[in-house]
Amino acid sequence: MGALAVASTALSAYGAYQQGQYQGQVARNNATMAQYAAQQTTQEGVQREEATRQRTAQMIGQERAGLSAGGVNANVGSAARLQEDTANLGELDAVTLRNNAANRAWAYQTQAAGDIAQEKQDTFAGNLGSLSSLVGGSSSIASKYKSWQTVGGKGGSSGFLFGT
Repeated sequence: MGALAVASTALSAYGAYQQGQYQGQVARNNATMAQYAAQQTTQEGVQREEATRQRTAQMIGQERAGLSAGGVNANVGSAARLQEDTANLGELDAVTLRNNAANRAWAYQTQAAGDIAQEKQDTFAGNLGSLSSLVGGSSSIASKYKSWQTVGGKGGSSGFLFGT
């Protein structure tokens, strides 16, 4: 009777510990994925920013070619302001893309930080659950042993544990 209680307590404690370890590892994996997503988002933002600047330069080149083909001096007056406006709007688009990517990356980094905190909490909860199982089981075993002695149990503790 006592051996089963001891075994049950040990299994319960081990199960609580393993559950905490598993949940902690899941949280760690989630943090790793979020950190990876943050890096990817940042790289993607840089690529989009560069591509936007290239498109802007191409647009300015097309404007200059069109103006020159029409006999307009592209370096002065409204023709120059047109190119300047195109450059400014292109830069605004590029900076907006970089900022949006940075915001998304920050969200992923924040998620990763939360996942790391969750890992610590899950691991601690598993350890605490294991300890709780051991304390509760020990209390139950002690109570059963006391009852066994009261009803006339003989043979010391080995009789309690193994039913002799």
